[in-house]
Amino acid sequence: MITEDVRSISIQDFSVDVKYEPINDNKAHSEIIIIPNLDGISKSRKKGALSDLRRGLAEIAVCEIKPNPV
Repeated sequence: MITEDVRSISIQDFSVDVKYEPINDNKAHSEIIIIPNLDGISKSRKKGALSDLRRGLAEIAVCEIKPNPV
């Protein structure tokens, strides 16, 4: 996914960001976060925000199938 596309996802009262978090051998790993943090908000608002985020990610996701080397 392209970072700019992820950051453009619209969630009412929240913004979406991408935080660079490399792990082990994956130097490109990042985490998608919602700002402000979802801690301390009602379960229904949290559920709605996460649902909107999932829907937005599904809309921008691209599947790439690479051919097997022969």
